[in-house]
Amino acid sequence: MKGGAQNNESFDISINQIEYIDAETEQLTYLDSQSLVKELRLSRSYNHVYVELENSSDIKYSYKVTGEAGFGDWKKSTNEIHLVGLSRGKHQLCIRGKRNGLTSNLQQFNIFISSPFYLKWWFLSLIIIIIVFVFYMFLVLEAKLLKERKDRNLQVSNLEAKAYRAQMNPHFIFNALNGMQTAMILGGEKEFNK
Repeated sequence: MKGGAQNNESFDISINQIEYIDAETEQLTYLDSQSLVKELRLSRSYNHVYVELENSSDIKYSYKVTGEAGFGDWKKSTNEIHLVGLSRGKHQLCIRGKRNGLTSNLQQFNIFISSPFYLKWWFLSLIIIIIVFVFYMFLVLEAKLLKERKDRNLQVSNLEAKAYRAQMNPHFIFNALNGMQTAMILGGEKEFNK
């Protein structure tokens, strides 16, 4: 993609080098003009991209990064572009040049920055499962405590009823004996035997 071939409408700009830290290998990766790839995968921790363009005094470079707040507009640049601190997700780096009133063909690179582990679907699912499990265990424990409380209240009620019956039985016997004694004293032996 050297800038030698021109036509009336556009020309090609040359990218000398791209540097970034690959998300999978976590190694500094250098891409030259022969080994360019159109998708760069970066980790959240190391999301710096350095692009070196052909150093030509008659080419005015500009770039934009789509998918990033505040980066949707074209920004003027030298032959070096530094992108630091991109947010997670998909972005597209677009680079163009202007020379003698002609605009170059657009160079585009897709940049994907992985999410941190605590924003990945499996981690969020795990957290939801843990919350549901804790809530379920809370309900089970609450039901168990409620049942124990009901059982304890039932035992207390039964013991109170037994205590009342234990108090009532001697009272009835005492009343019956008093009634018989009164009948004997007031009515005599014949009346008592009746």
